Amino acid sequence: DASINPGNSGGPLLNVDGKVIGINTAIVASGQGIGFSIPINEAKAVMAQLIAKGRVVRGWLGVAIQDITDELASSFGVREREGVLVADVMKGGPAETAGLRAGDVVVEVNGVRVREVPDLQRRVAGLAPGERVRIVVVRDGARQPATVTIGEMPSEEPTVRAQAGEDGFGLHVEPLSPGIADRLNLAVSQGVLVVDVAAGGPAARAGLRRGDVILEVGRQPVSDAQTFGQALAAIPPGETALLYLHRPGADARNQYVVLDRGAPK
Repeated sequence: DASINPGNSGGPLLNVDGKVIGINTAIVASGQGIGFSIPINEAKAVMAQLIAKGRVVRGWLGVAIQDITDELASSFGVREREGVLVADVMKGGPAETAGLRAGDVVVEVNGVRVREVPDLQRRVAGLAPGERVRIVVVRDGARQPATVTIGEMPSEEPTVRAQAGEDGFGLHVEPLSPGIADRLNLAVSQGVLVVDVAAGGPAARAGLRRGDVILEVGRQPVSDAQTFGQALAAIPPGETALLYLHRPGADARNQYVVLDRGAPK
């Protein structure tokens, strides 16, 4: 119940016995008495690395990940809140070397269950580069083990830069030509570019935006606007479509989304 006042950031958080249990960091301006602190064990680990190496070294897996939603769970053969979805694998990174792929669902690390993104991030970051870790993934509905040699997180983690009818999904696309990809500074050269999203439509509700590049429909690669249109047309009314897309920008990343044609407008 001890408030963190302005100017106290970086100072110690004490318990009733006078022991330092954290480092004060921030307050919630809209919430009286609500503050945040870094746990002292985490601060001590960072301090030890700074003294020994002059910098903080964290473990790195080389993947982009996202939480599992109800819709994604059914598409990947897992229960909701079971594991985290691998949305992208960095070329040459530890995960790719170990055989992990986009679409895998990480459910265990060294025998400990993974339920959400922070679980995996904390466990991997706390591992030492060069350490071998046993990871269990769900791929095509089956559990598969993999052994990954953890890498060192780069100072700047590498990122992937990345006209058909609506067919009831509320979006229009155009072919992604090399010229367009170059003009938009995209590293992806296949797929279709989203040029319009109908307000309130299924695509908008799923979070699609102009400028997204759709790479797959239903786990199948999309090479041009025609194959994209055919893939959507093959989905019956009321069914969902699993899309794999690249979202460019400062935080460029790949991710999965589920379009629900039958959802009410």
